[in-house]
Amino acid sequence: MIDINQKSICLFCQYFPYNGGEQFLFNEAEYYPNNVEIIVFTEHIKTQDFLMLPKNFKIQHNDFKIPTSIRVVIKLYWRLIFEIFIFEILKSPHRVKYIRGFKTHFFLLISYFQKAIIINEQIPTNKNTILYSYWFDEWATIIHLVKRIRNESIKVICRTHAYDFDEAQVYSGYHPFRMFNLNGFDKVISVSEYGKVYINERYKYNKVVVDKIGVRENGNNPFIENSRKIVVSCSSLIPIKRVELIIEILKHLKFEIEWIHFGNGPLENEILTKSLDLPSNIKFTYKGFVENREILNYYRNNSVDVFINTSILEGIPVSLMEAISFGIPIIGCNICGVPEIVNSTSGLLLDKNFNSVEAAVVIESFISTKCSNKDFRNGVKNFWQKNFNADNIYPKFIENYLLG
Repeated sequence: MIDINQKSICLFCQYFPYNGGEQFLFNEAEYYPNNVEIIVFTEHIKTQDFLMLPKNFKIQHNDFKIPTSIRVVIKLYWRLIFEIFIFEILKSPHRVKYIRGFKTHFFLLISYFQKAIIINEQIPTNKNTILYSYWFDEWATIIHLVKRIRNESIKVICRTHAYDFDEAQVYSGYHPFRMFNLNGFDKVISVSEYGKVYINERYKYNKVVVDKIGVRENGNNPFIENSRKIVVSCSSLIPIKRVELIIEILKHLKFEIEWIHFGNGPLENEILTKSLDLPSNIKFTYKGFVENREILNYYRNNSVDVFINTSILEGIPVSLMEAISFGIPIIGCNICGVPEIVNSTSGLLLDKNFNSVEAAVVIESFISTKCSNKDFRNGVKNFWQKNFNADNIYPKFIENYLLG
C-alpha cells in the first residue's frame, strides 16, 4: 500500500553516487534526513566504483530504450508542445534559433517528452514527492515536463551552478527551452550571486534565489614557514581552466617553489611540455587525477602556502572552498562568482586578463606578507566558517527548499 504521507525527494544528477564525478554532491547528500526516501536518477551509469549510501537512498537506473512513439507523444501533448514553442518564440532572447531551427528543436523536445513519460512512471505518487534537479540542464526540462504531464501541484526545483546558466560556457551558446523552464519551476536556486544577476539580466527573470553550496570541516593545514613555498592547484586540464597561465606566472617568481597540481584532462601533454620551461627554482609535481579524499588528506597532512586558480569561466569553485576550509589562502581571477569567495579576507583577486609579470609581483608580495601570517590564515578559516561551512548551509537548504 502506498503511504501518501511519505516524503520523497527525487534527485536528478549526472554521476552521483558513482565515483569520479560530482564528488561535491556528497557534501549535500550527507545531510538528507533518514526518514525521507531519496530516489537518485543519474544520467551517466558506471558499472563500478559505486559509493555506499544510507538505506533510505535508492538508485533508479534508466536506459530509455523503449520510448513512447513520436506519433503518440504528438497526439497526447500537442497543445503543450505548441505552448512551449510559442513561449520561446515570444519570450526568448534566442527566438530566432527556434524559428530557423524548428525541426531540430522539435525533435529535441520530443525526446525530452519521451524521457519524461518514462520518469513519470518511476516517481512516487504520494503527495509529498519533490523533483529536484541538481543542475539546470536536460534533467530540469524533463522534470518540468513531468509536472505538466501530471497536471498536479508536484513541487519541482533546481540548482544552477555555472555552465548550466552561463551561455559562454556551452558550445551551442544557449540553453534550449530556458524561458519555459524559468517560468515553471517552484524555485530556481543559484549557488552564486553572479548566477542570480546573470539570469535576471539575460532573461528578465527576477525570481532566482541564492543558496550557496559548501564543504564540511576538514581540519587545519599544518602550515610551516619554509624557504621553499608550496603552491597548489586543482582542476581539470581543459582550456577554460587556463592552467598554462600558472606556468607563466611561476616563470617570474624568485622564490624557491614547489608547484603541485591535482587533476588531468585533454591538455595534459601540453601542460607537461610547457612545464619543462620552468626555471630551476620551480619544482613541478604533477599528481594527475586523484580521488577527492586523497586531496583533502594532502591538505590535512602537508604544509601549503597558497592555492591558485586561473580559470576564465567558473561558478564558485568547490576546490577553493576546500582550500579555505583548511585555512589555506587562495588566489583567483575576477570572473563570474569567484569574487564571492576570493577577497582581501581569504586571498588575492587577480584581474581577469592579468599580465603574468605584474601578477607575479603581487603574488610574491602576497605570499611574503599574508600566506605565512598566522592571523591571516585564521581569518581565511573564519571566512569559510561564516560563508561556506556545510554544517550551516545544507540543513537550512534542505529545510527551506526540499522539505519546506
